[in-house]
Amino acid sequence: MRAFPTRALALLALCLVAWLATACSNPGTSQPAEEVHFPDPGAATGPYLLVHFTADWCPACQAFKPALARFEAENLDKFRPLHIDVDKREAPDFEKYISLLQEGSEGAIPYTVLLDEKGTKVADWVGAVPYEKLVEDSRPRLDKIP
Repeated sequence: MRAFPTRALALLALCLVAWLATACSNPGTSQPAEEVHFPDPGAATGPYLLVHFTADWCPACQAFKPALARFEAENLDKFRPLHIDVDKREAPDFEKYISLLQEGSEGAIPYTVLLDEKGTKVADWVGAVPYEKLVEDSRPRLDKIP
């Protein structure tokens, strides 16, 4: 009598793991991604640098895009945004900034770091944080910029 519930639970767990693996490896099959438009980095005039590590296959990275795009659009006078795809190691800024990712988040993405004009980390975020958290954590530094 006990063997049936154990086997049923094991089968259910196996199906759940298979479904999660499929959904995570092929995020395009679950829901259409919200179209997000990031501001033109060339329009940025701020002295700080916002470095964002991301990947197209990362569900958390995709979920974070709307909050990050809004944060960037509202602060182009405070920082210049730089997006680095972790799968494009040949990108010009990859080697220059990859140590930030390795040290700050131990390789977890999305990872976003705010650097002051001297290149010192003043704030960082691991994962898909809400827009309000980005503002709250960066406000003490960004409000000082005229």
